[in-house]
Amino acid sequence: MLNPTVHLKQEDNQVLKLTTHELYQRIEQHTQMPKQKLSPNKFEQQLILKNPTSETLCAEYIIENLEVVELNPLLGNPSYIIEFDINIRALEESFGLDKAEVIMEYSTDLLGTSVALNDNIQVELTSEVVSNSYQLVAFDAAPNKVGVTLQRTSGSIPLIISNNTTEIYHAAIQVQNYSPNEILQLTVDENFDVSTCQISDGVISNLLCNIYSEDVTGVISDFFMPVITGISPTSTTAGTRSLLTITGNNFGSPRGDSEIHFTVLDGFGSQWAAPLSDDYTNWSDTEIQVLVPSYAKIPGTFDSEVNSTTLQKPGTGEIRVNKVIAGISQASINNPNVEIQYSVGNDKRFISSGLFAGQPQILTRQGNNGEYFVRFSDEFRFESPSVERRVSDVNETYVEIATEVINEWQCLTGLNFVIDPAPWTPDGSGNYLCLGQNVIGLHFVVNPDPNITAIMNGLARFYDNTSCPVIGIDIEPDFLRCGEINVFGDEFDSDAENTKEKFYNALLHEIGHTHFINHVSSATELMRVSLFQGQTATITENARAASLYIQAASLNNFGECQNGLYVSNPCYNAVETVSQNPSHFFDIYSNSENIVIQNHDLKLLNHVRIFDVTGRLINEYSVNQSNNTVFLPRIKNKGIFIVSITDSDNLLYSFKINQL
Repeated sequence: MLNPTVHLKQEDNQVLKLTTHELYQRIEQHTQMPKQKLSPNKFEQQLILKNPTSETLCAEYIIENLEVVELNPLLGNPSYIIEFDINIRALEESFGLDKAEVIMEYSTDLLGTSVALNDNIQVELTSEVVSNSYQLVAFDAAPNKVGVTLQRTSGSIPLIISNNTTEIYHAAIQVQNYSPNEILQLTVDENFDVSTCQISDGVISNLLCNIYSEDVTGVISDFFMPVITGISPTSTTAGTRSLLTITGNNFGSPRGDSEIHFTVLDGFGSQWAAPLSDDYTNWSDTEIQVLVPSYAKIPGTFDSEVNSTTLQKPGTGEIRVNKVIAGISQASINNPNVEIQYSVGNDKRFISSGLFAGQPQILTRQGNNGEYFVRFSDEFRFESPSVERRVSDVNETYVEIATEVINEWQCLTGLNFVIDPAPWTPDGSGNYLCLGQNVIGLHFVVNPDPNITAIMNGLARFYDNTSCPVIGIDIEPDFLRCGEINVFGDEFDSDAENTKEKFYNALLHEIGHTHFINHVSSATELMRVSLFQGQTATITENARAASLYIQAASLNNFGECQNGLYVSNPCYNAVETVSQNPSHFFDIYSNSENIVIQNHDLKLLNHVRIFDVTGRLINEYSVNQSNNTVFLPRIKNKGIFIVSITDSDNLLYSFKINQL
């Protein structure tokens, strides 16, 4: 291919023919002023840009971290600067960077004219660009256009531009005539105002493809960085739809594409987790309210793009406001931390792309005493006819260890799972799935997928909701019909050490799954994804809270699958066990000002918690009194609510009230 040429007239009136590469060298040789650079006109630039070495090379320039900064605000005569970064990345193949140039047209009403000549712009190389390898020069391309050129020093090693974004320089422009309603414009015509030279094997050439990501146009006052001055509460829970209030300044309004960013739980997924759109309840320039989710998304993506692999989980750590104005992101700095606990596995459960189901999930009560019967298959009980399966390192049967696990759940939560001596038997086709209602079955099987490292699984089986109608709940609940736990027998070698610990820990976890407690991505939690090893697992406080939450929701929702009273037989020191007949001890109602609790037996009340019908915690009170009448503030909204009372004996009494 022939190189295009440019004709330049010399002083002796002879015409000199130059290639585009020679033209660039000629222009650079005639550069005299340190801040003023001779730039080719648009016709010359068009010729230059038509000389690529590879049509697969493409550079994208991105303006980021733009903000308006107020200087000397306490001196009575503040001044303002506009700061931003320019980043670059390769859209396809990587390349060595020889030269990068971006020219911006700006609003002279704000910034004046000839900002480079008047020394109203400062540019500096970033840490990613070694200063002795590149030189940075600002110049006036026109009275209302400023350019910045990054040029590699001759003979130095070039910076490799890959698909990852590289910040190449930071710029600050002095505002000359500040007015809060003035329009800030920084625009780039990527056809003429952006150029890139690459170097490969010592040969310098121009990229055909140059893209500039975003022009800036907006009211200047919108570009002040968001600042968080406070959050309330500083400790909250995910999975209970708890409300978090963030106060500060410059959040922007309306929200648009702006987001709250939570630190991702335990480093899983990306660095930040952004709530889904419906989780925001209020967004103004000075206050944001958001329901703390346990399922969130990757920042900057659409809700519909969330799936089982891209969902994020907010966790304890820094929280920030990421304001997006005119396509430019501004993230708050010096941010506070929020503590996020997982008291329930999920407030939203992923179903399919863009589709989530909500709480509550409900335990049914159809046994004579509202219990679930735990049964063991013959394969679980016996290694061979009349020979019980035993854990070699402690000489205990698997049935005995399973009984310990069930008792542990009963002791700490009052969960009404009862060991049934009747065997769990298959149907005529050998199928063990969900035989009978209100039954939890344990079975020994071969791991169906050797590539999966699981040693057992716990599955909850639902009723068809049409068979279990519920009055007063907007969200269709999942009713637990039965559960099953498959123990992968080949994972428990009789000669292995710590087999009891391995089995006990896994089963304690899986019993949680059989009554709807989901995984939590936290290394210290019973319901974490990976198995506890090296120590005996316990029912953690968050797992216990999840069980109590689900049981409380179950107590107060009645349908065709809720026939019996829910009665537990807890251990002597049980925590928050369930009272069989709460109305024998209390009456509760709502009037125009209060929720009124009539305490017939003058019991000492510890805590009162109020939930809505979806299971979301509305209010929680520490009462610590035994008065005949207890007054609590009336709930602002009308509707049906669940009130749970805990007394000094750690008994849990739950009621449903209809507030008109």
